[in-house]
Amino acid sequence: MDLHTITEVRRPASRSELALGPGDAVLAGGTWLFSEPQPDLHTLVDLRDLAWPPLEVTGSGLTIAATCTLRQLAAFRSPHRWPAVPLLPRCCQALAASFTICHQATVGGNICLGLPVGPMIALAVALDGVALVWPAGGGERRVPVAEFVTGVRRTALDPGDVLR
Repeated sequence: MDLHTITEVRRPASRSELALGPGDAVLAGGTWLFSEPQPDLHTLVDLRDLAWPPLEVTGSGLTIAATCTLRQLAAFRSPHRWPAVPLLPRCCQALAASFTICHQATVGGNICLGLPVGPMIALAVALDGVALVWPAGGGERRVPVAEFVTGVRRTALDPGDVLR
């Protein structure tokens, strides 16, 4: 599927350059954007130049960037003996996806779609994951993933918000 209505692709390198308006769509992997017609979209805002580390081990656990691909998550090897680590590749494989999707689809995209078959949603909820949201007006807010997905294709994101 081609995106015939896209007239601009923006690549913000910092949060101050990250502004979304009507007709804009966030792009990290883009697999869903290209899967069906998107007649209302005019601008893609590519998050990849923000250069978020895909995976970071912290004192409180594992931080997964919204731009982390399923391939990167499946390949994660923990320096700790975390019992949930074997679930990561299994959840990535649950999509039964093609090579292209596994290498391009992102954790954030899977969560933000809010689809009932979203394995990243199930994984994040099972592990008490918390979503870091960058509101359009600045600041940040944390939302448990169990509360982030509010229905089929509905999330706690307000217009202009970005999942970090």
